[in-house]
Amino acid sequence: MAAVAFLFGFEGRVARGRFWIFGLVLYAAAALALAAVPESRATLETIIWVPASAALILYVFVGMWGFSIAVLMMAADLFVVTGTGGRVILAPFLASIALCVALGWMVVAVAAKRLHDRGKSGWWLLLFVVAPLVLMETGAITSDDAARAPLALAALALHGWSFVELGCRRGVAGPNRFGPEPSA
Repeated sequence: MAAVAFLFGFEGRVARGRFWIFGLVLYAAAALALAAVPESRATLETIIWVPASAALILYVFVGMWGFSIAVLMMAADLFVVTGTGGRVILAPFLASIALCVALGWMVVAVAAKRLHDRGKSGWWLLLFVVAPLVLMETGAITSDDAARAPLALAALALHGWSFVELGCRRGVAGPNRFGPEPSA
């Protein structure tokens, strides 16, 4: 699969290995982006030296790819704000927005193709990405303390399910409605 189709297209299938490589490259890019901003050294050290088990928990809670995009955006924002003395300049700000949109598109495209490998539509991402966000935000704004814990647990369960579905389970053997088996 060509790089552009892999990163930006929604057709076809992606095997687990390529999916994980994509996520780890994105994670490494986020760490390098933070390394370029002196004000983020403490954050970078925390990210790099997290034990493997804690990194897995971090993935389940916020998603490796969403976390990586957030870190890249934080690095861009820190660079823009510190490089301009606290003023926001339109061109770098728009560039960071464009970067966020491009990265978000790539993440959704690759995840959709991974779902295709599992025999599922890319629309399942609404359940895996949007639903946990809605649950967490609903819990954050509700005044009912008793409702917060069940909402947070439901969001955590959806994150856990997405982790297993996208990152752990093998794809459908042989061709399916989304194309041939990626490893074939």
